[in-house]
Amino acid sequence: MANQLHRGHSPHPVTFLKPTNADKETTPERKTHFRRNFLDYLSLRRTRSQNSIAEIGLLDKEIENQEISPKALQIPLKNVLKMDSRVEATPYTWPHDNTFKPKTTALVIIDMQKDFCSPEGYLQFQGYDITPMRAIIPRIQSILSSFRERGFPIYHTREGHRPDLSTLSSRESVRSRNNAASFGIGDKGPLGRLLIRGEVGHGIIPELTPLPNEPIIDKPGRSAFQHTEFGLMLRIKGIQNLVFCGVTTDVCVHSTMREANDNGFDCVLVEDACTASEAGLHKSAVEMVKTEGGIFGAVTDTKKILEALKGVGRVAEGEGKGKNVAFDEKQGEDRLAYVIANTYS
Repeated sequence: MANQLHRGHSPHPVTFLKPTNADKETTPERKTHFRRNFLDYLSLRRTRSQNSIAEIGLLDKEIENQEISPKALQIPLKNVLKMDSRVEATPYTWPHDNTFKPKTTALVIIDMQKDFCSPEGYLQFQGYDITPMRAIIPRIQSILSSFRERGFPIYHTREGHRPDLSTLSSRESVRSRNNAASFGIGDKGPLGRLLIRGEVGHGIIPELTPLPNEPIIDKPGRSAFQHTEFGLMLRIKGIQNLVFCGVTTDVCVHSTMREANDNGFDCVLVEDACTASEAGLHKSAVEMVKTEGGIFGAVTDTKKILEALKGVGRVAEGEGKGKNVAFDEKQGEDRLAYVIANTYS
């Protein structure tokens, strides 16, 4: 007896042989059939029924030399996590090589610190309304939570200078005071000295507090790659795709994204999870990313990236029903997944 599921990108169905019971010996025919369809199943995006049930057993790679009696786990097929996925984006589906997974992709949250996102911080002394910065916090929270649940690497950045101002150029010092209040970097405000490391205003807002395993990149300028170890950290971890959100779109987000692009990373900007001091600057910055076929990367939104994340995650092995189970790419050379599907209309 066999059941059919649709392939992710093919009009032809994927067929899995269904034994009469979970303890039936796996025949050579069944092994061959499984191998032929295994990768198709991993790329499966949907099933025809929301109530489909899958029985999954993890088998040793010596599958060819032994009889198999898989210990079945029952879960809704809609909860089976794929090895990787892609994000609906403009002007191309991101990432370009279909490698959206924790092993290769990181979330980068740019400068969501009190000096930019809280009243009486640096940005308000520059004469700007921080309402747009506050508005994106719930969306970034949703993205951050989903990335954490699925085991993605996460990096936070903060812009700020050493207390002795040895990282502050004379031009930047003058520029920062070119406002109605004549307040600039290093001056004392309600949250401490503006954009100075260690001050209250330099800290990340409590809604997005980094976890101990989430590195914070302290940068003296706009790009997170300049005068930091960020690039080295990404290379050592094998990251090749970066998801960007935060503030401000036209300055620190754009500067970091452009340099990431020049360093060979495939970048996507979450349009509604970043913002600028002025709406026009945000809009222009977003459009610049998409020109020339995606000169600096691609653009998506919160809804689309959360939808893509539903199909990506870490393996959760366990006994009994109700477990979220996926093929773990780290076990790719040592394990196989034996999938038997039964679809109910």
